[in-house]
Amino acid sequence: MANHLRLWTTDLAEGRGPRFDELAMTHSVPLFRTLPGCVGAVFARSETKGYVLTAWTDAAAAEEASKAPPYREAVQFIARSGVMAGSQSLEPLTIAAGFSLPEMAAMFSLSRA
Repeated sequence: MANHLRLWTTDLAEGRGPRFDELAMTHSVPLFRTLPGCVGAVFARSETKGYVLTAWTDAAAAEEASKAPPYREAVQFIARSGVMAGSQSLEPLTIAAGFSLPEMAAMFSLSRA
């Protein structure tokens, strides 16, 4: 069960939202599925900002994953893609409460991965 979240936010370069979506599906989703302790990830965006919310078994798993070579390589690849602009932030969060319906899981079906 997840008890730790991380919210990463970035400014997007103008007109690069669709590329953010593409990179999420082709690089980030496959990567996060392989990282020990990662139990889920959601990628979202507006026209000007990109968001990645990841769920982890604990803070230590998230910290270890951020040091893993595949993670670092993916970060460098995305940075070179021209998607990001301006500032970025990473905020660790502790889950206070929540719920999930089966409909939410269906939103992230394997057919989209």
